[in-house]
Amino acid sequence: IILNRQLKQKKLRTSLFRNLPPARSLLDLVVRLTVLGVIILTIGMVLGYLMARDRGASSHLLIALVTWLAYLGLLGTYFVRGITPRRLSFAVLALFVLSLLVFAFV
Repeated sequence: IILNRQLKQKKLRTSLFRNLPPARSLLDLVVRLTVLGVIILTIGMVLGYLMARDRGASSHLLIALVTWLAYLGLLGTYFVRGITPRRLSFAVLALFVLSLLVFAFV
């Protein structure tokens, strides 16, 4: 996101942005890491379902299911319909922050 803004303003003088890979490589990395995260979340949900013994765990599983569906919806939109890299980056970042906030208070 920051790299995109710096590219548009043509302000790439800092050494941080000079050493970054191309924006397309960063987008591919975001997609691959999001897919990997969904796979790990899926495994965690299956194991959590198999090990759930009390009601407290069921609320965590329900929230994890909603988070999982949100990530699947985002990836499905990216692969089927296609969204801009900027929107994908913002959506992944927003979902991650919301996931952290939800699981912090549950």
